[in-house]
Amino acid sequence: MHHPQNILIVGGGTAGWLTAAMLRRCAPPTVTISLIESSTIPTVGVGEATLPGIIQVLRYIGIDEAEFLYECDAIFKLGIRFSRWNPRRDFWHPFGAVTGPVVLVNDWLRRFAADSAAPPVDDVLGQGTWRIASANLAPQSAGRPPFSGDLRVYAYHMDAGRYAELLKRHAVAVGVRHVVDDVTEVEVGQDGWIRRVQTAGHGALNADLFFDCTGFRGMLINAALGEPFVSYGAHLWCDRAVAINVPGEPAERGDLPPYTLSTARSAGWIWEIPLFSRTGTGYVYSSGYLSPEQAEAELREHLGVTDDIPARHIRMRVGRNRRIWVGNCIAVGLAGGFIEPLESTGIGLIEDTAEFFLYFSPDLSWDEALAEKMNSFMAARYDFVRDFVTCHYLTAARDDTPFWRELHRDPGVQTPGVGEVLDQWHRGALAGLRLADGSPAPFTPYSWAYIIGGNELRPQRVTSAGPDPADLARAAAQLAASTAAVAQVAARLPDNRQRVRELRQAWQRGERPPAAPDPGAYAGISHGNVSQYLTDGHKDLIAARRVPPD
Repeated sequence: MHHPQNILIVGGGTAGWLTAAMLRRCAPPTVTISLIESSTIPTVGVGEATLPGIIQVLRYIGIDEAEFLYECDAIFKLGIRFSRWNPRRDFWHPFGAVTGPVVLVNDWLRRFAADSAAPPVDDVLGQGTWRIASANLAPQSAGRPPFSGDLRVYAYHMDAGRYAELLKRHAVAVGVRHVVDDVTEVEVGQDGWIRRVQTAGHGALNADLFFDCTGFRGMLINAALGEPFVSYGAHLWCDRAVAINVPGEPAERGDLPPYTLSTARSAGWIWEIPLFSRTGTGYVYSSGYLSPEQAEAELREHLGVTDDIPARHIRMRVGRNRRIWVGNCIAVGLAGGFIEPLESTGIGLIEDTAEFFLYFSPDLSWDEALAEKMNSFMAARYDFVRDFVTCHYLTAARDDTPFWRELHRDPGVQTPGVGEVLDQWHRGALAGLRLADGSPAPFTPYSWAYIIGGNELRPQRVTSAGPDPADLARAAAQLAASTAAVAQVAARLPDNRQRVRELRQAWQRGERPPAAPDPGAYAGISHGNVSQYLTDGHKDLIAARRVPPD
């Protein structure tokens, strides 16, 4: 068992500072945590849409919701709207699907296979949450405590750069040592472990455990330790992005949609992420079909913006490391892997990495068994998210450009995981999904149904046996009750801009809610990113490390 006394995080941004803040919250006082970042190397900083797991992360770190909204130009998010993926209709992937028997999905599949006029899947299973989003309503009414919505599940849009700065302030305030310098060399011992990094201004920095948060460069994990990178390029063809921030004062921007808009285009898709005072936009595309100049022109045409608003071009390394934990180095964020932001998973995967480590090691001690399990867990999560995102492309109901036509005709695009789901879909019996390591999957059958059904891929081989009538009746009653409750909630929800403005103004006035209890040592964040999955897939590790399941 290793008991590190000196931890060094190389690289800042969201990955570095989120890791630093979470480690410092539960590290023993004798453990030194330092973060070194360069003043000359910019962060990618386009991860502006999040998943609901961020709420409990903010609570754990000790960041108030109103503070977060004000400091990060953030607003509420209720899901994703997909436009032009299916030219016949837009569809939604809303938050807050009913948790329960998958017979609801399978019953809808059977109806959809038999009747072309069957209602859309997001209308049947979505509890009406997409209607709340389309009406630009907030999930939280006035007077609610922080991080407590009238709707059970929500997330945020935010400025990623400002989020990193907020995390930095909180991490430094609780004792993280901040070093601004350039790393010139990474020294690796004969045993394959990193001994120290050499810097331009501070000399040698030694540590027992290193976190690589150096982005696509992978300065420690790839360049120094030589860990192979597993490309997803055969399945996910988009390898570039061009981003533009569209400015505008709140009063001039009209409504504030609480959803990410994803619009399919000639060689990829365009994101539109509204913040309180601007809109973050970008085009994720394949360099095999568009040049950077063509992609930028297509983005500007879509947005209706002129050349005086600058654009930023990004090369994306799509895939993951074979292992994210090698020796005494853990890669976090882009250094560990990257999947295009179609389902807003970038920050969630950063949270997953930190949470897995802290769940099993609240005192920061570790051994090789933990490293092996963490590598298995994160590899399975990256691969599953790859499959889910790939399915968006494979089932898209368009073939109007060379990119879409050739993608649909290439048998190498489909992964075995996507093939299994589509086979279940066509048989009308979508089952509960699990990761390769035995953990339940981060995207449920409901999520797959929203995408595949939204693209109107009709099941082809529906079996004769339907769901058990008793199970179906119970699930239908549960869905009906939930949908009715959501409808009642919708009647009292405020406008999204109005609610965000109220919280921002309260924070500016100095109004502070009562301090939350100190969570102390990390015992698992119960929010659906990691801890709820561990009891099934990692029973041996839980028993060996005596971590009580949530």
